[in-house]
Parts: sequence; structure tokens; C-alpha cells
Amino acid sequence: MSDKISIIVPIYNVEEYLKDCLDSIVSQSYTNLEILLVDDGATDKSGAICDEYQRRDSRFRAIHQVNSGLSGARNRGLLEATGEYIGFVDSDDYIERDFFDILISQMKKTNTDIVVCGYQTFGRTEEENTIIEPGVYDTHELIAELLQNDSMPCYVWNKLYKRAVFQGISFPTGRRYEDVWVMHLIFMNAKRISVINDTIYHYRLRRGSITDLTRLNDSKELLESFEKRVADFKGTEFEYPSARGEMVLIRRLTLEMLDERIVDKDYVSLLMETGRRIWKEYFWKFGWREKVQNTLFCLSPMVYRSTLYKTGKRKRIANKKCRGRWWKGYQKN
Repeated sequence: MSDKISIIVPIYNVEEYLKDCLDSIVSQSYTNLEILLVDDGATDKSGAICDEYQRRDSRFRAIHQVNSGLSGARNRGLLEATGEYIGFVDSDDYIERDFFDILISQMKKTNTDIVVCGYQTFGRTEEENTIIEPGVYDTHELIAELLQNDSMPCYVWNKLYKRAVFQGISFPTGRRYEDVWVMHLIFMNAKRISVINDTIYHYRLRRGSITDLTRLNDSKELLESFEKRVADFKGTEFEYPSARGEMVLIRRLTLEMLDERIVDKDYVSLLMETGRRIWKEYFWKFGWREKVQNTLFCLSPMVYRSTLYKTGKRKRIANKKCRGRWWKGYQKN
């Protein structure tokens, strides 16, 4: 008998998309699945849809709970899971028929603790997203990439995990960007990680999700999650990579606010204060190009922004059709 995979699907008011998601799970070529539908107090027909699928297929378990947010739903799924492997699917996304077959085959073939795949965004925009070069990596290599958000963004859903990597880890309740808060800790619990470039997960972008740039409070919580990562790695080899990642985020958040003409003096002051602290503390660790970027930014964000426009490096972000795409990697509702 093949090893069981527990799939955790957190659900809240997604009746419009839920059946497409669940049908893609039902049709998986890998069949030894435990599918945990965590209805997080939905007020639409999502809960009834969960019950319907539980009646139709014994692999489904509908779990109804009082609303506790995405983290609470995921934590409940982890608590209820009995499989040797853990996977996540967001309730408004869908997966290819061979999604779990490919991931578990790769995990066994390479004897790794986590397998990461490519994904495609759809909804407001369609775009294939490739990640770093496929291969088997030492965990420390990928943590540096993860912290600097260069080519290993923070999602839980485009991965398959051995259950053991969640030992001692839970998603933070009452927080957005749950993945950013915990992904580095999950990676730390792994020894080796396999990366494949198969685009087999489909990620829906929709207005009102956490990836919506117009929600200023969300960007504040994202900054807090990056601060937490720096604190977690204080005094370790990953302290500078995490600080560098936060500096990149601060520059991007500030530029987005300038582009969108969002006025929040207190928040801008917080961004600049944090950025200048990182700039001073880690100045000699930055490469010469980033020394120039960070110095210019800390002296004047407006001058830094104007320089990017003049040199053509801000064209993609200035284009309204592309604006905010970098943000899509952070977890949505």
C-alpha cells in the first residue's frame, strides 16, 4: 500500500470556486489520500459543499469549526492529519491530475524531506512561475534563497512535506502572511529539499485576497513577519540574508506607496527607520551595488525612485498591468 498523504484544505466563503478545487483533488492519479476540508465558519454554502463531498468519497473529512482564520484552519488540519506526508491546497486554487503522484515519486526517488514545484497564476493575470534550478539542495542553500525572496518565495501549497518537518511548528493565529512567519522554520526542520520545475499547481489571484496590494494594513503585517524572521535568525549564519530580504521588502513597499500615492506618515516613518537601521547595521555586508541602492534610498526615497525611472529599472513596476506582481507570492485568504 502506498504511503498516505494528508491534504489540508482551509475553507472560508469560497462557494464560487470550491467545487473546481475539490474536483481536481478527487481526480488525482495518486489515490491514497486523506482530504481534510476545514470549514472555518463559512457563512455561504461552502460548509454544505464540504459535507456533500464527504458523503460522495470516504477519503474526505469535513471539519466544521468556529472562524479562527487561515492559520487556525491549517493548524486544525495538522492536528487531525494521520498521513505520513502533508500537502496543502488553497480552496480557490486547483491542481493537475498528477500533482501528488509527481511530488511523492520525486520525494522517494531523491530521499528528501520537502519537494517544491512550479506554479501558474490565473485570475487577474496569467503567468507561469519558475523557481530556482531543479535539483536536490542542502537545506541551508534554500533557506538563504527563501530569506532573500529571490527565487524561493514563501508558499506552503506548492510543496509536499514529510510530516516530521512540522514538529513543533504551528501557524500564527490572528496574523496574515502565515507562510512567511513559518516557512523558514519548516525548512530548518528538513535536511534536504528537492526542486522540480513542473508547473502543476494553479494559483488564483482575486481581489480581496491577502495578495491585494491596496490593503495597507496587510503590508504592515508583512513587514512584521519579515522582522520576525530576522529575530529568529539573530546570531546565526542566516541573520544577514534575512535582514537583506527585509531591506528589499522595505524598498518595494515604499516605492509602491509612492506609486499609488498612499499617504501614511507614521508608516512611512516606520519603514524609513527600519530601513536605516538595517543599512547601518549590515552596511559592510552588502555588495557594492546594494550599498549604492540602499544609501540612495535611505537618503531620499523620492530621489531613489526617480533614479529607477530614469535608468529604466522601474518600468515593469510603473506599468499598471504589472504593478504589484512581485507581491503575489505571499499567501492569500
